[in-house]
Amino acid sequence: VYSYFTSFGYFDDDDNERVLAEVARVLRPGGRFLLEMANRDHLLTHPEQRTWTQREDGALLMEETDLDLVTSRVVTRQLLIEPAGGTQVTKQYTLRTYTCAELTALMRRHGLHVLQVSGGADGTPYGPASRRLAMVAERVAPARRAAAAAITWLMMIVGFILTTAIGGNALDPFSMRRLVEVSMWVGGIAVLLTVVALWGMERDASGQAPVAVASPDG
Repeated sequence: VYSYFTSFGYFDDDDNERVLAEVARVLRPGGRFLLEMANRDHLLTHPEQRTWTQREDGALLMEETDLDLVTSRVVTRQLLIEPAGGTQVTKQYTLRTYTCAELTALMRRHGLHVLQVSGGADGTPYGPASRRLAMVAERVAPARRAAAAAITWLMMIVGFILTTAIGGNALDPFSMRRLVEVSMWVGGIAVLLTVVALWGMERDASGQAPVAVASPDG
């Protein structure tokens, strides 16, 4: 499922969450969801924007946006200025913007695990200066959510214990050279175990064609 070019967020908070819930419902376990929209963090430093476009008939179309910090909604208004004079509002709408953390929490609430975050569809790194926010999430089977979380925490704790015990003994007697060698061995083993654990998991498990989620404006 994909929701592209800010086609998510036109409803109120409850209905926006229902959209995510429906996306999670139609996805098979292992199916993925691509969400691409405006980056709220960028809008915080550029709260008011205005663009001008000249049409073929000579009229000017002005689009101005303003971020409401209380509701976290972007208010967009389009004004058409005719060549003979006169101004008319052609369209006005609002869009709920979300931080990356907000979207991650909403998706997790409905069984969507975020796999990747970037500053756009081109895969550029995500940051406050990114104009766009792109997220890829995977549907987790309901029966596996609790088990997956428990296994993850258990492996982290066991890993800390084993690394401390084995690494401590290997560093005796201590030297900088021995520290580098032990660090390389521990890192290499960790990478090897990760590859073995994740082998075969990056395949397309959905077997379904993408489902587009279009904006109200088409």
